[in-house]
Amino acid sequence: MIAKIIVHGPDRLAAIALAQEALSATEIVGVKTNLPLLQRMLAYGPWLAGDLHTGLVNDLLASQKT
Repeated sequence: MIAKIIVHGPDRLAAIALAQEALSATEIVGVKTNLPLLQRMLAYGPWLAGDLHTGLVNDLLASQKT
């Protein structure tokens, strides 16, 4: 693990907005990271709606191919 970002908000959407802000301000050089995937996840409709399941990442990746 390179870094850990923890956010708190009064509700889920506020915490997601804070996480999006923190990730957009994060820059890591020299190694490949999953920052772009995390940013896409936080903007993904089912994630925002709380429609969480074990196949969510696969769904997200499949939606990016179309």
